Amino acid sequence: MNVNERMALPGSTAIIKRVQVMETNMGHVLHDLGIDRLPVEQRMELVQEIWDSIALEMGLLPPTQEEQNELESRVTEDGLSPADVANWDEIKSDALKRWRP
Repeated sequence: MNVNERMALPGSTAIIKRVQVMETNMGHVLHDLGIDRLPVEQRMELVQEIWDSIALEMGLLPPTQEEQNELESRVTEDGLSPADVANWDEIKSDALKRWRP
């Protein structure tokens, strides 16, 4: 029976949606771990925790106070000596000299 045939059967939309969710790649995980039986509020908290862990791993979280202080310090330092800069070609050349055997 395909999705269209199920939709033609009498019954609640919720049952159809449940079947469709269970057919997804992660649907069995939700069921196996009992996540689908958690109250909505707890599932939302779990989603937030998962998203936070991804954001942390990907470096997407806002900077910590220590990191923010370092950024502000660097901006201040740059403002005190704006002529003390290097262009991209100089930076690239120096990096290549250090990393090439």
